[in-house]
Amino acid sequence: MKTYVVNGWNRTVRNIGLIIPLFVYQFLWGFFLYRAIDGVLVPLLKRYPDPLAAKGAVELFLVEAQFRIMKTDLLAPYGLALAGLLAVRMLLTPVINAGLFHSLQHATKANSKTFLAGVRAAWKRISLIYAAELALILTPLAWLLPAARRAFFASAGWLEFFTAVLPGAAAWLLWCLLIRLISLGVQFGAAAGCGVLPSLAVTIRSLPIAAAAALTVWSIGAAAGLASAAVSMVWAGLFAILLHQIQQFFRTWFKVWTYAAQYEAWQSKRQAAA
Repeated sequence: MKTYVVNGWNRTVRNIGLIIPLFVYQFLWGFFLYRAIDGVLVPLLKRYPDPLAAKGAVELFLVEAQFRIMKTDLLAPYGLALAGLLAVRMLLTPVINAGLFHSLQHATKANSKTFLAGVRAAWKRISLIYAAELALILTPLAWLLPAARRAFFASAGWLEFFTAVLPGAAAWLLWCLLIRLISLGVQFGAAAGCGVLPSLAVTIRSLPIAAAAALTVWSIGAAAGLASAAVSMVWAGLFAILLHQIQQFFRTWFKVWTYAAQYEAWQSKRQAAA
């Protein structure tokens, strides 16, 4: 396990030239998503009644908000903008994955050349795999959401509601994690030029160690995040702001490191099967 994590770190270091553009991409995505949500919530919160307002003001506000949401097209422009952002994200993700995974496999070569070569060679196959991943993740919601709605109206309180929906939600999260791990392994194979079935076979064999490697890097990232938050609370001010910005960069770093560690696990099983 230590070998996969350490070798993944080395691959990440050799691809630092790609981490910086990925950080900028994540930053821009977060900024535009924040602005889209901010444009909806802030006008609503400005109309929220003062706590000392007349009795019934909050209820009147909620009734008015429900009427405007259900009976008017108030949210239509914001919904379209948010859907557009999500669509762009979904289109770009497999393209970026194709270049990134190809670069991780050729970490000793020029980053820009291997990234573009990976995009040209594998973006179509990885896009199909990514679409299948989304379909498998979202399909259970067709049963879970109606069940949660029925539980909401049938429950006498929040505790009863959460007790009813928690098992299904936990099972769905585990399902998402499993599908995500399998999808990444098959995408590694697509970036390496392997077929779907051979890649899937290698992915299934490497699944336990790939999951353990990812969990190890996640644990290191969580510990680093907690340490950063603690330091920010002790030394508040400009230093805390700078530390927060640096933390965004290291989130991208840990994400690439997770991919690299999982690739090391996948590659070890691929070589053993050869």
